[in-house]
Amino acid sequence: QVVQAGMWRIQKDIESFANDLALEWKSGNNTFTVGGFYTDYSSKDKWNLGNNVLLTAEPNARILNMTLADGRIVTNRGFTSGSTFNVNADYDGRDTAVYAVDEFQVTDKLRLDAGVRYQHHKVSGTLENNTFGVDVDGNPNTLYDNNVAVLNGTYSTLSFKDHRVSWTAGANYDITSSIGVFARYSRGNSFPFFDNLRDGITVAPKVDTYEGGLKVSTDLVSAYATIFHNKFDGLATTVITNGAPIASVGGAKATGVELEGAIRPVQGLSIGFSGTWLDSKYRHFFTPAVDANGNPIVINGVPVLDDLTGNRVQRQPKWQWRISPHLPRSHRRRSD
Repeated sequence: QVVQAGMWRIQKDIESFANDLALEWKSGNNTFTVGGFYTDYSSKDKWNLGNNVLLTAEPNARILNMTLADGRIVTNRGFTSGSTFNVNADYDGRDTAVYAVDEFQVTDKLRLDAGVRYQHHKVSGTLENNTFGVDVDGNPNTLYDNNVAVLNGTYSTLSFKDHRVSWTAGANYDITSSIGVFARYSRGNSFPFFDNLRDGITVAPKVDTYEGGLKVSTDLVSAYATIFHNKFDGLATTVITNGAPIASVGGAKATGVELEGAIRPVQGLSIGFSGTWLDSKYRHFFTPAVDANGNPIVINGVPVLDDLTGNRVQRQPKWQWRISPHLPRSHRRRSD
């Protein structure tokens, strides 16, 4: 048995400067905070994607070379293809934000808080263009380099700026000194990152978060039990198909229950635990339909779209849990 393995290269040289300055005033039962945030960052990207090597499907795989019976050469030092997509890009970004938070202890049992944040986002970049479908050596019988993407020395630029307001409000009520309940709503925003803008996606995602729960704190146990619901709009992802990025844009929703805390059964021993059940599915999420060869399906000049609504969100497990015993340092072996 054989396998094609991608020998891809993604190199990023990233620099970032960030500063957050906040001032806080306390008066009686009220605490008011104002602040400012600034960050300046850059990324120099060099990518080579699509370089596949033919290997034996076994441990310590061997590189294979192949020539067809009609004389056409499939591989060169095991490589069955060259790059199908390259990136040579230089990006710069800058974010500036101001925010305010107020926390008010209404009674000994009830606390309210709210916050608002305004953020301005600006990005620019220079990218070297690809020429696709190049036959590098001009020989159609060398199949490994007949359909290669090559950086061609011409450049394009990107520029994007936007601003958003995010906010949150929450409440906490202590039923007793050991038991309390809490609730919160948040509207958050993010901005398209460098790769999105390179692929022509300028949608700024937003998320609405609803959560509420119960907290318990005793000598034996400390725990939070939280029910939450998140709604996302403007999510975007791209897949490189036949040398071109194909964008998928839409939303998702997630509902879950989270339990987190620690149990202290005896003095000197603490057992931390956490567990999450999550039901996350795409919602009004559309992706371009493709045929058996991976080509976008177009009817009367209009791309056909597949609706992924109801499909589970990728990379989001339904169950997660963890248990972690902890001993104070004086109880551990000296050899650690």
